[in-house]
Amino acid sequence: MRRVVPNSEKPLKAEAQTFVVKLHSGIHLGRRETEGLQSFLRKLLLSALFVLGAGYALNSVPMILMFQYRLSQLSISSLQNVLDMTGILLIVFASVIFIALGVLVVVGAIKYYLGDFSRGIVVLGVFLGSLYLLCLGMGSVLLTSGTDLGAVLLSISPMFFMTAIACHVLGTYRSRLVGSLLGLLGGIIFAFAVSPAFRVQIFKLVFTEWDVSVPGPFMSLAVVEGPALAFGSLAVFFHFMLEENGESPVKYLFYPIATLAYGFGLVIGPLVLSLSFLNLLWKAPWVGPIHNSPGLVFSTITFWSASLVMLMIGGILLILTSFAGFYLAFSAIKE
Repeated sequence: MRRVVPNSEKPLKAEAQTFVVKLHSGIHLGRRETEGLQSFLRKLLLSALFVLGAGYALNSVPMILMFQYRLSQLSISSLQNVLDMTGILLIVFASVIFIALGVLVVVGAIKYYLGDFSRGIVVLGVFLGSLYLLCLGMGSVLLTSGTDLGAVLLSISPMFFMTAIACHVLGTYRSRLVGSLLGLLGGIIFAFAVSPAFRVQIFKLVFTEWDVSVPGPFMSLAVVEGPALAFGSLAVFFHFMLEENGESPVKYLFYPIATLAYGFGLVIGPLVLSLSFLNLLWKAPWVGPIHNSPGLVFSTITFWSASLVMLMIGGILLILTSFAGFYLAFSAIKE
């Protein structure tokens, strides 16, 4: 027998149906908004890494030219000069590795955007970055005759990074856990190496009379770069621990924090160095450490000062990327 629905129930059913439709529409719109933001984040990350990698490679060229110029002024007349020449050669080699790292960052960014990203790029990137730090650290140790604790720590930290990535490649739970812990320890040692207490300034070790503020090994503000890399290592550790306990969007919060810190340092560090170079160029006709220097020095410093702008742009893009990453992570947590 057909049931007659009272008139009082009809508005309630209509309201319930309307609520369900609105709920599903809101979820659909939320997903579309999230997908759109993810697409925007991929494009923003591509732009940031592309500019950053190109900036790494571009800034390494004047570094190599200036170190070679300094090398031409030395002779093998004493043991200290021999140590200095060897240290400078190691730093030149590190700059060549930095160019390769910059190219790899650009290639990795393009592959990530196209969906063809592989773990091998990360492994090779960590290896090149560790080899770069190792050459910088060993060169600094030779330039300071082994008396600078910051240079010694800078030489030790990449060994932990290399061992950590080798443990991650093995793929087992225990090896990945050990790799995460070693990476965290290496990040902490690196943070101490570039901290104000032990800070080693690579460029000022070679050009001791130059009044410039030198950024960290990765061209960011040194006081920020160390904690940023240490926090990045901490992010990898927490990502591994939370991954083993199930999917958790909280683990994606740590990466934007490290990116934000490094991005701000990447804006401030090159800006201060660029202004310091402009100050040297402005005083050069009358006084200063580059007074009466050959034209190669002036043109190289001018080019270096201009190329630092690319790193600053990369830092701004990294900051925007971190903000978008924060929004996505908080959206995932709320869902």
